[in-house]
Formats: sequence, C-alpha cells, structure tokens
Amino acid sequence: MSDAVNTETSESAEASTATTEQVQSQEDKPLGENGEKALKAEREARKAAEARIAEFEAKEKEAAKANLSEVERAQAEAREAQEASAKAAAELSVYKLAAKHGITDEDDLELLSAAPDEATRERLAVRISAAGSAPTPKPDLSQGAKGSDKKSTTGQQFEDFFNSNLAN
Repeated sequence: MSDAVNTETSESAEASTATTEQVQSQEDKPLGENGEKALKAEREARKAAEARIAEFEAKEKEAAKANLSEVERAQAEAREAQEASAKAAAELSVYKLAAKHGITDEDDLELLSAAPDEATRERLAVRISAAGSAPTPKPDLSQGAKGSDKKSTTGQQFEDFFNSNLAN
C-alpha cells in the first residue's frame, strides 16, 4: 500500500514541479542564480532517488519470482523423489513375490510389474506359479533299462564276461 502512495505522491510532485518551473520562467526569478542551482540539484537528486527506488522494487519482484521458482523446483524434486521411491518399492515387491513363488521367467516378471497394486500382484504371482508348475509325468516302466542285471562297475562287467566265455 505504501508503494502506491509513494507512486502517487511522486507523480503529483513531478506535476507540481513542472508547473512551478513554468511559473518561474514566466515571472521574474526571485530565487536568484544560486537558488535556481540548488532547486535543479534537488530535483535531479529526487529523480535519481525515484529511479533507485524503482530499481529496488524491480529487484524485489525478481527475487520474489526467483524464490517462487525455487519453491516450485523443490516441490518438483520432492515429487520426483516420491515417484522414484514408489517405483523402487513396487520393483522390490515384484522381486520378493517372484522369489517367494519361484517365478524366474522375464515375461512373468514384467507381467507382475504391470500389476497396479500389491494385492493384485500377489494373486497374479500365485496364478503364475500354479500355471508354471505342471505335474511331472509318472515314469513309464516299459521304457529304459529293466531289472537288476546291470552291474554296478565296469570291472564287475569285465569279470562276468570272461567267466562266461572261459567257462564255455
């Protein structure tokens, strides 16, 4: 409010100064030569002071804008840090669920990462692990080696071969 009053006061002072100069030039000069010099010096000093005030007000506005942008910048950095923290927590959750349920496939991990919340990830991890663990088939006994006539070592097989061939 004081800035507005100062501005109005300085404008009215400048108008009155201009009017006074015109009146003085029309009438005889009662101040004399030294008085006129003093009056001019005072007016120049006043103009310089008003210019400095305007300069300081402009700098104050720029500083307020700079502070505001610093606050906005700090808010943006805080927002980015929160987003990075949430992303890291979600990624940690995915890896914990994958370890818990034995999920190793990259595509399955990406699918878990795409889930929006923890409960959905848990349900999805259970379904992926159940789908990925197909029961192993029962062995077919009609295939492969049969019985116990297989010798445990090569030396025993060699001995049996010679014994069967020499005995004949």
